[in-house]
Amino acid sequence: MPIAVITGEPGAGKSTLAVRAAHRLRGNFPDGQLFVPLAGASQARDIGDVLADLLRALGVPGPAVPEDVQARAAVYRGRLGDRRVLVVLDDAADPDHVRTLLPGTPGSAVLVTSRQRLSGLAGAYRLPLGPLSDGEAKRLLEQLAGEARVDAEAADAARIAKACDNLPLALRIAGSRLAIRPHLRLGELADRLEDEVRRLDELTVSDLGVRGSIALSYDALRPLAQRAFRLLGCCRNLELAAWAVTTLIDDPGADEAVEELVEASLLEPTGTDPTGEARYRLHDLVRLYAGELGAEDLPHTGLRRAFAATLALADSAAAMLPRTVPMPALAKEPPAQPLPSTLVTRLLARPETWFATERANLVLAIGMLCDDGRVHDALLLLDRLAGYLYLQGHFTDMRAAYERVLKAAKAAEDRPLAAIAEANLALLRHARGQYEEAAIGYRECAKELEEHGDRRTHAWVAANLAHCLIGLGRAEEALHTAAHAGELFTVDSAEPVPIWVRAAQSAALHRLGRVPDALDVDRATLARARRSADSREIGVALQGFSWSLWLSGQPRAAIGAIAESVDLLRPTMARSALAKSLRTLGAVEAGRGERGASIAAFAEARDLARDLDERPRELSCTRAIAAGWVGEGKAGRAIPVLRSCLSEFEAMGGRPATRLTWQVLRRAYEVTGAQDEAREAKAEAAKLADPADASAAALHSALLLLTR
Repeated sequence: MPIAVITGEPGAGKSTLAVRAAHRLRGNFPDGQLFVPLAGASQARDIGDVLADLLRALGVPGPAVPEDVQARAAVYRGRLGDRRVLVVLDDAADPDHVRTLLPGTPGSAVLVTSRQRLSGLAGAYRLPLGPLSDGEAKRLLEQLAGEARVDAEAADAARIAKACDNLPLALRIAGSRLAIRPHLRLGELADRLEDEVRRLDELTVSDLGVRGSIALSYDALRPLAQRAFRLLGCCRNLELAAWAVTTLIDDPGADEAVEELVEASLLEPTGTDPTGEARYRLHDLVRLYAGELGAEDLPHTGLRRAFAATLALADSAAAMLPRTVPMPALAKEPPAQPLPSTLVTRLLARPETWFATERANLVLAIGMLCDDGRVHDALLLLDRLAGYLYLQGHFTDMRAAYERVLKAAKAAEDRPLAAIAEANLALLRHARGQYEEAAIGYRECAKELEEHGDRRTHAWVAANLAHCLIGLGRAEEALHTAAHAGELFTVDSAEPVPIWVRAAQSAALHRLGRVPDALDVDRATLARARRSADSREIGVALQGFSWSLWLSGQPRAAIGAIAESVDLLRPTMARSALAKSLRTLGAVEAGRGERGASIAAFAEARDLARDLDERPRELSCTRAIAAGWVGEGKAGRAIPVLRSCLSEFEAMGGRPATRLTWQVLRRAYEVTGAQDEAREAKAEAAKLADPADASAAALHSALLLLTR
């Protein structure tokens, strides 16, 4: 006998769908239909009373209805034995509720609705009912509030549907409110619904309410499942891994509580993530209700334990990745890990995968820690996450998280933590090419860090400022700043001067025309890197060394060094360093007259820089590719691209980059016969000229070769 079970969260439209389907199937069941309301979500009806009602509906006179429940069930099956009837069992509480009411022969069929999954009901076809699609949600609002009205404010209608989580009950309430208030703007209702604090209050009309609908399911839970539900509401997370859920519940019966929430359609399994963990989520409206209840559970040991596990995982994962962000890791003893070691090993088999999977949740956790006044813990978690975010070029998440920590640190009047957050925000402005703003930020942070005696962070900030000054064309100042950074690193002799500082010194020396001195710096840096046997460190050192060799007139040695650099960096996760080496390879190949190899290297470097949101490097590679177009007879295509690069370089304040772009533009104009524009470009480049800049001169020669 066919049995179909429609399950879903409160307000998903299970009963409506069942009734609609039953009406459409009327012709298949000529002997009738039975609709049986079971009230399983509130106070389940007594099965004996239900059977008595059914028997009377089937023509059994009152005196003939047996007293015994089993006898009533037997008569019920007998009455349906030779009939073709569709039985709709609405809002069943559990499998037993259903089994007693099943017809005994295959001529009939049963359609069941339940908030429970009724997993124990064997042989049933199950339809889990999710939210409506965006188009369906819009059509439902149109039916309730009027098509013309919804079309006139389509964007606000979409906001209403999103706030309702596309849930039919919530949409019905919102649409009814619009219907009874024809002058209420959709935008006004959308604004109210987007306020999470009042959303459930707004989703009430007459005797309909989302909060009350969810409450019925919550009240039916056992105490541990109720507590688990409340704790999940405290997390704000859209999706949680199984380890996080069970750690949060912090009880031996956690798995059973999770199963109960899933069975009650209050917690939705969303699949298995790349680390092998099952994942769960609360739908938005359910989450808001859980959050209202969860306030009474704060603070809770489960929450603290979940945060501790998260921080320990992030700490271990960060230690397994190359740290490419040019800021010092916050020093702290490795936190204790409450999770089993076998689980930790599986989760972190690929640390970058774990970070990618939990990225959104980690950003949310940082905000929660800030809200709880635990700013240092928030900054510590962000520091570990930032190692991954910077490596992958996820600057938007990084910026938002550091701004959140900065706000909390200022509110707590914690100036040292605020200075660290400010320094990282300056670094992100630097990476985007906002050189003037970044330099100002670095200088302010340096003063603050010096005042607090944080020499380690101060040293990194000084090194970053030196690189920023090079981009601004202030080579002499950059050299002094790099030297100061080196001194700060050696004061405590806690760690050797990083390659990052040596790279700033070398680049400044190139700009000042002191190529032999730069070559000495890079040679010493490479020797130290080779002693470390770290492929990434050697690859980075080879990049600077190769450019010094090229400027020293040693092309064969230069191409060998930069080729080795690229080969070493390719297998690593240091994509930013690889992009830089590929750009250098492109310049060296251009200088050797190898146009194809040069453009290929520049194109790969540009694509990497674009993925990493490193705009200055992306622009410099784009400029080189456009120079190649000029040489291929496509100057008309190159000019607008070069003009766009020029505009951005000027906005960044990068004098060397702006000068080079004017020089390539001059050549493009000459090729197209635009002599006036060519003269203007020549004059603009002359204003920015720096005869001592060996690096710019070499790049100019290489780019001009690409234009020929």
